[in-house]
Amino acid sequence: MSKEKLTQFEDSGFKPDQKIEIEFLKEKLAVTEKENAALKLEIESQKKIIENLHKEMENDPLTNINNRRPFIKKGEKLISIMLNPESAERRKGETIPETISFAIADIDKFKVINDTKGHFEGDRILREVARVFKENIRDIDTVCRWGGEEFAIMLPNAGLEDALKRVEELRKIVQKKTGVTVSIGVTEYIKSLGFEEVLERSDRALYLAKKEGRNCVKTYSYVLEKEKAEKEKKEEK
Repeated sequence: MSKEKLTQFEDSGFKPDQKIEIEFLKEKLAVTEKENAALKLEIESQKKIIENLHKEMENDPLTNINNRRPFIKKGEKLISIMLNPESAERRKGETIPETISFAIADIDKFKVINDTKGHFEGDRILREVARVFKENIRDIDTVCRWGGEEFAIMLPNAGLEDALKRVEELRKIVQKKTGVTVSIGVTEYIKSLGFEEVLERSDRALYLAKKEGRNCVKTYSYVLEKEKAEKEKKEEK
């Protein structure tokens, strides 16, 4: 310890060895505080890295919207909350949807676009369609790239009739702003179903929309009506 520091304790009443120990502890504390500050910065840096990794895992790099991972997670959570009146979210007073609908949209003849205009043009169209969906859904809605040229849309507080109107409007906007058309299948969640079953029904409605000419919206209710009519027709023969 320097003489200058020792003189600081001349009138303090401490013994020389106590003075040395106090100064040593002060210096040690200063070093520890520096180390803690550095550690805090490192922790914050690691948190940001983890946060960015989570975003990368949940984001589709081409269209810059969510992929199916967070979409499924959110959908399953909403359904679980709707089914559980005693959920923590309800107890916290969060707004819980009374109903929810799901839609799957598919870009029509996308393979033809890739084959005739190239994959770069196909990628551009995917980005444009994703942007139009994202900019024209409600704040409470969620859209994701489901896979390939398919997109999934979650519409809380939208029964079948309301959801049908909303996705029909989206279909028109996509065609107007991108020049391509989409077919969409939509269904309303029924409490006896699981999340996968609901999406499967939307997919079946989408298949029928593609089958019946594309560039249209079909509901799962319509699928059931068609199946019933076909069955009755067969029974009449």
